[in-house]
Amino acid sequence: MKLLGRYQGKNGQIDIVECSWDGTRVYFEEGVRQSQATPDGESVFTYVKLMDELLSRSEQVLVLGCGGGNLATRLWRLGKRLTIVDINPISFVLAHRYFDLPDEIAMHRLRLSKIRVR
Repeated sequence: MKLLGRYQGKNGQIDIVECSWDGTRVYFEEGVRQSQATPDGESVFTYVKLMDELLSRSEQVLVLGCGGGNLATRLWRLGKRLTIVDINPISFVLAHRYFDLPDEIAMHRLRLSKIRVR
């Protein structure tokens, strides 16, 4: 594996690596694999493909959490209108830079300090 970048996110260290055997890129946050995809953003995770079926009738989708943006990229390519919300703004930057997240997807940072629980 080749380290492409190391970043500090809201929840700890984020490493982006490229696998030498298949060219896929992996988004690790605090050592946990969050995303893995081909350089053009096609996920290798089964759950992402499963979401195609679960959301087949949906026109608009709210994605909570970005990571590498693989789910959002796939749904966008299927013609869905998307909004991604994440507490970690660097995720958006990394998803664009390393995983081909489309610029057309609306992205919003959630500021937990602004939420009040009653």
